[in-house]
Amino acid sequence: QFKSFLPRIISIAMEQIYPIIAPRPSPDMKSALYHLLHEVLANNWRYFFKGSVLDLMKESGDGLENSSQFVSVLQAYGQSFLQTDISIFR
Repeated sequence: QFKSFLPRIISIAMEQIYPIIAPRPSPDMKSALYHLLHEVLANNWRYFFKGSVLDLMKESGDGLENSSQFVSVLQAYGQSFLQTDISIFR
């Protein structure tokens, strides 16, 4: 099961790769990283949100798990919007 690798993949991407490529003008590397982050969020969203959407709406809490990793991924997305090269989103 590849899901056991997910926490480490996110950790390597956000703690080791992202800090190196974020300040540099390297659109190919940034594009690959954002593609990886997109795939992580799109295909493994239950890693962050365990319950169904209806259950989450009924609860008073946010239902977010692994919040530090989720926030770091979203912050990386946010920082990408501040860049001048919009081609990294293709």
